[in-house]
Amino acid sequence: MNRREFLRLGAYSGAFAVLAHPAPNRAAAAPSLEALDSALHQTVVSPDLTPSPVTIDSMELITNQEEYLVRVRSRGGAEGIGVANSDRMSFCYPIFLQQVAPYFIGKDARNLDD
Repeated sequence: MNRREFLRLGAYSGAFAVLAHPAPNRAAAAPSLEALDSALHQTVVSPDLTPSPVTIDSMELITNQEEYLVRVRSRGGAEGIGVANSDRMSFCYPIFLQQVAPYFIGKDARNLDD
């Protein structure tokens, strides 16, 4: 394969990627300031759902190549798994491991709004 064929193949690949995955309409996807303000004042966890404390016992970062999951376990045995932002977590994981996870250990998950 010569340079010209390589560049042509690259251009075709790029065009196919754009056609197969068009860019989202950013103007339509942007939330209004009112919607953002409303979301800001909503609770994350309703205290009515769980009358007793849900104390966070551990937080683990699970990785599989470029995918990142966070597993949270309570002292009572409850477990939850969340998907982390893979674009940022690839370089932010030390902050998560050294600052974020230790901060939440021992805290009541019902008080996440605080």
